[in-house]
Amino acid sequence: MDLTETDRSWTAAAGALLEPDERLLAAEEIDLASGVTPESPPEPGDGTSLSLLGKVGNLFLHLLSPNITLPGQNLVDVLLIGRAAAGPPGSHAEMICTALSTTRGHRRTVLAVTDRRLLVCVSPETPLFSLRDVPCDRVEPLRTVPRAAVTGAVVRRYRVRRRLRITFGDGSWAAFVTPFGSSLGPARRLAAALTT
Repeated sequence: MDLTETDRSWTAAAGALLEPDERLLAAEEIDLASGVTPESPPEPGDGTSLSLLGKVGNLFLHLLSPNITLPGQNLVDVLLIGRAAAGPPGSHAEMICTALSTTRGHRRTVLAVTDRRLLVCVSPETPLFSLRDVPCDRVEPLRTVPRAAVTGAVVRRYRVRRRLRITFGDGSWAAFVTPFGSSLGPARRLAAALTT
């Protein structure tokens, strides 16, 4: 298998995260798909219900700012955009989506597959309008999922990109897409590593 210079760099960066006697099977740059993600578990103390006035106030705030979500709002987004992941709070897919949504700045997502686990990593932060390349010599792990928890991986065409859907033993799933201009190779290598 021929690796490009970028692939070798991500492999070296992910290789630095390995435990003793652990083998790296694949490390590729890939993005979380666009769409609705599972909701995070509620914070302690958020179980208070709103009065009628509070519900009307929430509706008014949502009309002023579409960034405020209300119950039922996800249905419109699912119909227009689709789903990036699905699963109950606390599932592997929800934890991966939450970890990736909390990253700040311009970073690239890297999935690394070993014989023991799936690592969700991000590259170091770079300025958004920088002309220099993102350094590929190190990655920061955000989430780790045991390989036994991964039940399948399928690659399909998704508009002009390739979509990798990873399913987990808890019934959840998360979808990733290849960067624009990327070939089918990265998604296929990750799927092959996850299913062997």
